Amino acid sequence: MQNPFSRLKHYRSEGKDSKEDHATESLAACLVLSQEYRWHFLAFLFGGQENVPSEFRNGCPIEVFTQLAVEVGRLDLVLQVGKKFGVVVEVKVEAPQD
Repeated sequence: MQNPFSRLKHYRSEGKDSKEDHATESLAACLVLSQEYRWHFLAFLFGGQENVPSEFRNGCPIEVFTQLAVEVGRLDLVLQVGKKFGVVVEVKVEAPQD
């Protein structure tokens, strides 16, 4: 397995603030490296362990993608189970929470 922290070197501060890219890659590395952390993160996203969709519970491997190109741009973080189910997370740093 490639070291998930190796992607941090891809981001430079020239031309833009790379804090969000670094935050995204750090979060993704934690999700890849720790099943327990991943479970708590999913529980946080869905408002409690009992609300986590069954697709994330049945033992299927969860793939973690960052900066995934789609037709309208890039998705910061994607947690995907198989080909049909996933969760997209938009990472924001220093943005208002409204």
